[in-house]
Amino acid sequence: MTVTKIKSHEEFEKLSCSGKPMVIDFWAAWCGPCKMISPVFEKLSNEIDGLNFVSVDVEDPNFGLQEHGIRAMPTFQIIENGVKVAEMVGADQVKLRVCLLPYLHPPFSFLFKSFLNAVNCKPLKTNRPSFVF
Repeated sequence: MTVTKIKSHEEFEKLSCSGKPMVIDFWAAWCGPCKMISPVFEKLSNEIDGLNFVSVDVEDPNFGLQEHGIRAMPTFQIIENGVKVAEMVGADQVKLRVCLLPYLHPPFSFLFKSFLNAVNCKPLKTNRPSFVF
């Protein structure tokens, strides 16, 4: 699978409600860490079939960025059924892989989410299991 470049909020909404979880890379062309993590994100898109991998240029004026709460780049978010369930800020490929573990091995996702909770990841304020790294 490849990374889909999102150009509009309408595209984003369509993918986020497609029924398949989505991981988003919010990046900027001038961001050095974004450039470093981009090949890792691309590689992960080929390793994990259970997610839509998308990228959003934070400087694209056609995308309504404010509602996603992006304050630093790169920021990665996981969306399930239109709801943000996880977020990671920074270019740490180990943290990114850990964040995606539940999707790499779905039968064991409850164990991974328990592990993430045990290592003191902050849950997002939703009624679903979710984490901030």
